Amino acid sequence: MQGLVVARFFVDRPIRPGMVRAILDTLSAQGGAYEPHLVRRSTDGSIRRISGGRPAGLLDEVGEGGTQTTFLRVAETQSHQLLSFFVSRTPRMKPTIVALTVPAAALGSSAEIDRLLGVSKGLYLFLEAPWGVVGTDDSFTRTGSAGHDLTSSSPAHLAWASFFGPEVVLRIGPARLLTSLAFIVEILPDGGMMVVTHSAPELAATSDGRALRAQLEQELGLESALRSILKHRNIEHQVASRDRSRVVRRSDDC
Repeated sequence: MQGLVVARFFVDRPIRPGMVRAILDTLSAQGGAYEPHLVRRSTDGSIRRISGGRPAGLLDEVGEGGTQTTFLRVAETQSHQLLSFFVSRTPRMKPTIVALTVPAAALGSSAEIDRLLGVSKGLYLFLEAPWGVVGTDDSFTRTGSAGHDLTSSSPAHLAWASFFGPEVVLRIGPARLLTSLAFIVEILPDGGMMVVTHSAPELAATSDGRALRAQLEQELGLESALRSILKHRNIEHQVASRDRSRVVRRSDDC
């Protein structure tokens, strides 16, 4: 198994310093592939060590609107992206993206796959995310540079593991999810659901795996459900965009 497995969570509320601290502490407790060692601030490209103590004010910087922060893990003198925050200035209009990246090689056993799902469930619940996706597909960029694009280009994508918040579950219908052909469907404490299509992420990325996920997307009406939620959550943004376009047209007419 090669490459990376990426978990992305869409968050429509501010990221607080206490939330970042709790996430880092949880990942440190997991150890291994989940333990962060460095942080890279994309604004200036600097790298700071966070093992042991954390620089003063760092956690405040992570949650600032319009910022991007990448935490790195160092293993065998090489580093890879572990945890990224793409924080929107207006999360209610355009969700913030929190991404966890784990080498696929670290998921060589069912126990490690279960651990990844457990960590992902914890992040989903802690962030109170409307939805989240976990997988190895090419649509999950390794650099995270296209993180915000997921809210406009492929929010209806059913990944290897998908986390649907209570609102999404109600739109789709709990019975449709529970009776689907997915490998695992689990009801979560907040009323949301976790849907896992295959026993391992690489199986979901095969041609057969993609075909099954496409079938499930259609049967669940996932695109319609998520698009309607996006439209509802982004309506203020859409109105503002229309108003701006009217101003441009009026200017052109002059």
